[in-house]
Amino acid sequence: MEEISWGQQVFSWSSPEYFEANNLQGETNLHNMFTGPFSTELKAALGYAIAAVLWGYGVVYRPLLRAGNILARTAQQAGIAPPPFVWPYFLFAGIFELGVLNFNEAEIGELLVGAGLLMPVLSYRYAYKEQPAASHGAEPPWPSIKRVPSA
Repeated sequence: MEEISWGQQVFSWSSPEYFEANNLQGETNLHNMFTGPFSTELKAALGYAIAAVLWGYGVVYRPLLRAGNILARTAQQAGIAPPPFVWPYFLFAGIFELGVLNFNEAEIGELLVGAGLLMPVLSYRYAYKEQPAASHGAEPPWPSIKRVPSA
């Protein structure tokens, strides 16, 4: 909803006065309050932060779990599901978020993140439905990642 300015893009209604004055594109959304189509230092910093989060979660989180990393284990125990098979989505979304190709590719990155989050949700949902009802409890429905023994 944020991307379509909470219906403004679909239903063609005008922005409230606050958003007209404070939003870089004059739209009713939060993501253009500090960033937008203009290059700013804040926008660049946010781009790097978003790319780091995308790579951290989508690319390195699962390998860190396999290695027994305490931070990754803590995240899993807190209920953050590791993405099972979509690391390329997050890798390229992070690259696109940085805007290295100079054609507003962050929009493609947003689509990749959406798909990269949807597929694990569907995968885990299917795995959860396949479990006997008695096993639906405090444990998360995704499989634990076992530590790989050192050679």
